[in-house]
Amino acid sequence: MPTYRITIRIDPTVRRELEERASAKKKGQSEIVREALKEYFTAHPAGQTRYDVAARAGVVGIVKTAPSDMSTNRKYFKGFGRRSG
Repeated sequence: MPTYRITIRIDPTVRRELEERASAKKKGQSEIVREALKEYFTAHPAGQTRYDVAARAGVVGIVKTAPSDMSTNRKYFKGFGRRSG
């Protein structure tokens, strides 16, 4: 499988941490970065909306007494974002 080279900029603290982790695990820095990217992509799939994240977290639909159209019906937004008093 072909591989591609990229260039990134990291601050000194991240560089030290990368060097320490690579040394401790007896792996190359590139391998550590590849693993980190794979983990990130697994945890944050492409095209995932905030709704998808909330649904996966189990927080969608937890208020059973709220109207079913609360997030889409404009009448519930009257005064939303305005300061009271």
